Amino acid sequence: MKNKFIYSTVKLILAFFFYLTSQYTFSQTVSIDNSTAGALTTYTFEYTTTQACNGNILLVAFPDFVGFLTVPNSPIPVADYDFYINNQPVDKASLSMTSAWNNWTGIQIQYAGVTVPAGSNIKFVFRNIIQNATTPGTHSINFKTADFRGRAIDQYYANVVITSNMPSITTISPAQGQTGSTVTLTGTNFIGATAVKFN
Repeated sequence: MKNKFIYSTVKLILAFFFYLTSQYTFSQTVSIDNSTAGALTTYTFEYTTTQACNGNILLVAFPDFVGFLTVPNSPIPVADYDFYINNQPVDKASLSMTSAWNNWTGIQIQYAGVTVPAGSNIKFVFRNIIQNATTPGTHSINFKTADFRGRAIDQYYANVVITSNMPSITTISPAQGQTGSTVTLTGTNFIGATAVKFN
């Protein structure tokens, strides 16, 4: 009876340990600089490999049915992205393929001839490549590491919140005035506005 208790306790401790370490190992985030619907902005992907990867270090598929777009380029201009492994910049010349497509709205980064070990922290920063969804709301972005044929090694997803691009006025100053008076509008999403009409 005592041995069964010890065995059960050891199993529980091991299960709890693997749960805690898996929370770290499977971590992933996608962050965006500007969450406004339709904005061309900077996206940062951060994730930890759970298995060694030799092939596609990043394959991303965006839900294009809500309006996500990528600027098509193959190769992606080196000035438009950064790549880090364990916080160390990677020589982008060592990548065998970098592509962004709009026929399936995605990004593919191949790291040929290099095996990235399990437990590596990967970070990609993409500038002026990804356009936010045009539909506001919370959207899931699926991405993975994969072999050269595209078969998944590690699979990830992260939610991003896209906000409305409708103009919003928080204050008008002054509240009243004569024709020709200067009026200051304070609010959000005024980008692209060229005129205001008062009735």
